[in-house]
Amino acid sequence: MRFGRRHDPAFRGDAHRYNPEELLLASLASCHMLWYLHLCAVNGINVLDYHDEAHGAARSSA
Repeated sequence: MRFGRRHDPAFRGDAHRYNPEELLLASLASCHMLWYLHLCAVNGINVLDYHDEAHGAARSSA
């Protein structure tokens, strides 16, 4: 997963810091991968390759 240093000025974003929405999405994707690999290991399934493309969108409720 690649992280851009995008920011949203509407939320007083800082161009020099990482985007919190992307960090949240990356953590969810990592959690999903670890759960999947654990489930496979417990059931004796060898995972030779794993690919995941996490996509998400955040919207303001304001």
